[in-house]
Amino acid sequence: MQTLENFFIDIHRNISEENLGKLPLSLQKGDILFFYGDLGAGKSTLIRTLLRNYFSDSDLIVRSPTYTYYQKYGKNIYHFDLYRVENPEDLFLIGANDILENKENICLIEWPEILWESIIPSKKISITQWDNGNRNIEIIYPSKDWFLDHSKASIE
Repeated sequence: MQTLENFFIDIHRNISEENLGKLPLSLQKGDILFFYGDLGAGKSTLIRTLLRNYFSDSDLIVRSPTYTYYQKYGKNIYHFDLYRVENPEDLFLIGANDILENKENICLIEWPEILWESIIPSKKISITQWDNGNRNIEIIYPSKDWFLDHSKASIE
């Protein structure tokens, strides 16, 4: 089982929405990303940017799946919003366990706290929004080597 005992934190400060696409975040098969932040912090906005970049489609419609629990994009990308989930067992009823365990899938999960430690993410993203609309974003990777091997760009 993978743990985040040895980890690396990459901090980006004062990021505008226009610069979200320049964050060193790439999506790869088997990725499970946890997104943390208050309501309105920009979790869904960042996920929209990641998906638009991944599919090279700036018009891709990405909605937060608050009421449906998850939305599927392409054949293997799943965007979960667990804000309204009251019991982790509800996730098993909708097939989330099979989705999360499939190493061909990429899972982007907002409000992952309900999962406790049952799922270990490949990255944790924490977003804090400022009054001016810009954000601080912390990306927690399993290790610095993992970060160097998997990052795609940096914000200039």
